[in-house]
Amino acid sequence: MKLAPDLKKEFIASLQRLAESINVVIASDYYDYNQLSEIHRTYIEYCKAFMQIDEFSKITLNTEIKFPKLLFKSNWAGNPTLKEYLLFGKYTQRNYWFEGKCKIMLNEISENLELIGFCLNNDNLSDSDEYLKTLQEKITNQLNAKRKKKFFFF
Repeated sequence: MKLAPDLKKEFIASLQRLAESINVVIASDYYDYNQLSEIHRTYIEYCKAFMQIDEFSKITLNTEIKFPKLLFKSNWAGNPTLKEYLLFGKYTQRNYWFEGKCKIMLNEISENLELIGFCLNNDNLSDSDEYLKTLQEKITNQLNAKRKKKFFFF
């Protein structure tokens, strides 16, 4: 698929919306399961569409980022609400394991989005660009770490 100017604008707008969603989650420290699931799904679909563009087919992206499983249901969404405080009389427990895994996932997604943004914003993209090499190396390290983890820990 060729990258037409209109399509490029749509890709950049989608990238900005996705990055803004991630920034809002990180800034608010509010890790809602459904919202994070939607961000993850959108990211995977966005990467698939991005890799179908001829100019960017050689770019490596990490589409193996997994959404963390919810082990137990508690107040995974961060700070307790006034309703919870009044109903239960105390602060409910936060699911720190889930929050930690989500932070890792969002960090990995952000690094991939940084690479996509760099590719979209530079018309004269060359393999010799140092920043591009640095970003590609980060993504390759992510993929290698995931593959090693799969190999050693079933």
